[in-house]
Amino acid sequence: MTNNKNRKPTIFQLVKMNPDPATQGRYYPISYRLPSVDEIFDEETGTNRKIKYVIGEQSIFEDEQTSKNPVIGDIVFTNGQLIVPFQKPVLRKFLEASNYNQSNESRIPSMRRVFETLDFEKEAREDLESLETEFQAIEMAMNVDPQEMVALCRVLGINTDRSMYEIKHDFMRFVKHNPFDFIESLSDPRIERKQVIMEALDNKIIVQNNVKRTVDWGGKNGQTISITPIGIDPVDNFIDFTFEKDGEEVYKRVVAMLDGKLKPKKDTSKKAVAK
Repeated sequence: MTNNKNRKPTIFQLVKMNPDPATQGRYYPISYRLPSVDEIFDEETGTNRKIKYVIGEQSIFEDEQTSKNPVIGDIVFTNGQLIVPFQKPVLRKFLEASNYNQSNESRIPSMRRVFETLDFEKEAREDLESLETEFQAIEMAMNVDPQEMVALCRVLGINTDRSMYEIKHDFMRFVKHNPFDFIESLSDPRIERKQVIMEALDNKIIVQNNVKRTVDWGGKNGQTISITPIGIDPVDNFIDFTFEKDGEEVYKRVVAMLDGKLKPKKDTSKKAVAK
């Protein structure tokens, strides 16, 4: 017995809409005839095979059809859609296998996209997953402490030279519109390392020489650490360098110097000792 899910019709819809439906009176043409013959790539055999929509045949493949006088069936979209009932499996298979179907993952890329398969269940599932990811990202963002938030904003390219309210506003907007990227950034070692490198640049532990396109050690006689190729961001290039064998030692030194500079100094004055 056929279950209810398999008894549902399959809906195919034209991809191209009228550019100006207000003047043309409709979003899609009244009718559109699709060729009933196509040559596709068959994944199972690894060969190109001709398919035909022939009335009365059980297969869409021409080399499997047996009709001596084949009657080619019409395939017509009305007002942009073609609704195929479950009782027409051959027509459905032809449309699903067609190169004109942009939803067909095995289609030949050079062929023109004419229509797509509407999958409401898939769309609902993807929309739900997107919403769940957005809520998860927002919840994670709300638990980020202010100092870490500012550091993340700098890495993400959000202006931090403003009030905390403005920074957090743009930070939360970024998270809302890029939830997956934000979640990925929290576990991306490059993001954490970029925060350290930018902090080191601010504290002049390393300096960026835009003329020579180098990153150097800070100080009057700072030696060159890395040379930036043309067209590459100097900070991103330096981060890549720190993951290399020699760069790892450089990074450890940068971290140690940064910790020493940022660590609160003890008050060794007599007044402090007396206390």
